[in-house]
Amino acid sequence: MKIAGVIVEYNPMHNGHVYHLNKARELYQADCLIAVMSGHFLQRGEPAIVSPWYRTQMALASGVDLVFELPVLFSTSSAESFAFGAVSLLDRLNVVDQLCFGSESGEIQQLNELAEFLADPPAAYEQLLIAYHEQGLSYPKAHARALSAWFQETAPGADSTPLDQPNNLLGLEYCKSLLRLNSTIEAVTIRRHGAGFHDEDYAHPEIASATAIRRSIAQGDTAALHAYMPQENVYWYTQAIENRMGPVTWDSFLQALRILILRDTPPDLNRYAHVDEGLGERIHAVFRTNPSNHAMDLIKSIKTKRYTWTHIQRALTAILLGITKTQAKQAGNLGAEYARVLGFNARGQAVLRQIQARASIPVVSRIKQQLPAGIALDLRAQQIYKYSTDAKEGSIFPIRR
Repeated sequence: MKIAGVIVEYNPMHNGHVYHLNKARELYQADCLIAVMSGHFLQRGEPAIVSPWYRTQMALASGVDLVFELPVLFSTSSAESFAFGAVSLLDRLNVVDQLCFGSESGEIQQLNELAEFLADPPAAYEQLLIAYHEQGLSYPKAHARALSAWFQETAPGADSTPLDQPNNLLGLEYCKSLLRLNSTIEAVTIRRHGAGFHDEDYAHPEIASATAIRRSIAQGDTAALHAYMPQENVYWYTQAIENRMGPVTWDSFLQALRILILRDTPPDLNRYAHVDEGLGERIHAVFRTNPSNHAMDLIKSIKTKRYTWTHIQRALTAILLGITKTQAKQAGNLGAEYARVLGFNARGQAVLRQIQARASIPVVSRIKQQLPAGIALDLRAQQIYKYSTDAKEGSIFPIRR
């Protein structure tokens, strides 16, 4: 049996995600698909639109066989840490043959070559990256600019992978993580089809971005759900809304977040992950003086060329969940230390039995078993998310289909 891993958020799961799963089975003969999925809070530093329990139902309905939760220390972090957490989890299951991800380039050889270069980059390249970052560019843009400049100078025409495109950059981080772990998992990629990651229009007749779908939901227009999501996934999204479990946005946490920020002094905020020097003062000042009841207004007031929207959201998530710099650094060094099961079908259950026999980390599937210490933060995130809604959140028990 060939087992492929995918790293996902499904916020929400749409036709493009289903295309990716179908291609993984078709092109790489995957017999079983294991997903590592972000839970209640996501990589761009925002809450999931609906609970992971409903998104797991979507995944199982659309072709995934077994779903694990990516610990929140990784799911709310930078591309590098997000990738390392997810890849280390898949690697430590000791059953996965391939990691299959989408990319704008669709060229795995180029991504692997770049990963090998960045595994031990020359000091001159590191200085170039720092120089671009100090010019005020975000990390992804500084990374892309530095690589482009380096290869134009040292090997013109050698690199043609645009790393300012989000899936290419994340794919590169997956390849770097596999090298770092000396993993036996093979990286394979599928060219992204349809709308781009951040596209907010509906130019493609079948595939729209999750960004565009979420924007339509925020505007009260649900037509995009039926046009760009499988109907069973529309059903599960609708169930979440009817059960008062969404849509969840930053506004759902604004009152609690304001209290937490104003409880601390600006220097106190600096202990949280992603709160860089100067950002704590800026966050504190805006939340103290801006009376807006909309989180997006406050984030817009905090945003500068140095502090990107995503960076600010990650910082606010860390403050909300109490994630410190020390915790984030330790996670980045160690990788995933447990695998929490969110759901499975019959085929996934059979593979889960193999994993329980082979995995080098604890597999958490029952509330009564002794839980790894690190999972306390995931359960805290679950509880905080729960209180943003009027309904009862799901339990730790996995979904069976």
